[in-house]
Amino acid sequence: MLSAFAKIHGYTYLRSLIVPLVKTMESLPPGQSYVLDPALVPAEQREQNQRNVEVVATSFLNIISASIPAIPSMFREVCAHIGKAIMRYWPEAKF
Repeated sequence: MLSAFAKIHGYTYLRSLIVPLVKTMESLPPGQSYVLDPALVPAEQREQNQRNVEVVATSFLNIISASIPAIPSMFREVCAHIGKAIMRYWPEAKF
């Protein structure tokens, strides 16, 4: 039920977050990657890949932070309700 609600009330908002992130990921020069598994890439490439992951993660956090005013009000209300319900059972939980 929550999934259906999110599709109806959050699809456009969530898509507006993901599209810039995908564009950021696509902007890497050819041959660059995000693979960090030591069994799959040499150490010198892993360092560059880690920087690539950090750039995308930072970009995603910036996109989310900048989008706070655009969160649909219904989406915000449901998230607030879920947060209050969780706090009753796990008051030490922080999100």
